Amino acid sequence: FKRLSVLKDSGVCVIFLEHQRKGNHFEGKIPKKEQLFGSQDKVANTEILLMLQRENNNEIHLYQRKNRIGREIDPFIIRIEDYIEGTEERIRFVYGGNVEEKETKKEEAKELILNLLLDAEGKTRKEIIFLLQDKKIGEKNTSEALRELEKLEKIDCTKHGKEKYYFLPEKVKKAEDIQFDAMPQANESSLLDNC
Repeated sequence: FKRLSVLKDSGVCVIFLEHQRKGNHFEGKIPKKEQLFGSQDKVANTEILLMLQRENNNEIHLYQRKNRIGREIDPFIIRIEDYIEGTEERIRFVYGGNVEEKETKKEEAKELILNLLLDAEGKTRKEIIFLLQDKKIGEKNTSEALRELEKLEKIDCTKHGKEKYYFLPEKVKKAEDIQFDAMPQANESSLLDNC
């Protein structure tokens, strides 16, 4: 990178293209700069870091994770469209608006919850909310994600008093087999109000 700084200082733009590593199960699907191989050196020496994520066949989400020159731009959608110009088929890239942060956070919460329950017998609602707060996902998005996953029958739950206990259906054959005595008790009723 020091060798390239001579080019950079003379006004030449150097672009690196590379794949990022796959995220660990608890990192969610939104790209993070830590997912670059050798990320410390690369992020420290670059002016701008753009991360692209393919969402489906005709949509790419662009995330700017560093901008030393100005303010980081909000994540946005690039749509890939086919069109015909004269007799030739062409492709164009069209701005598709900002990535909806709330939907993104809720979808990230769903993935994290499934991965979390995959590695455990089950978790209480309070435990899940606490663990996802470390990933900057709020209680509201976590609650909505839990409700949607339960409605889609991707997760199951049982109640012990006011506390909900979530698990993957194939992980626990009978809800009665869960050892509730080992579960931490909720101290704040506000965490349980949105069950």
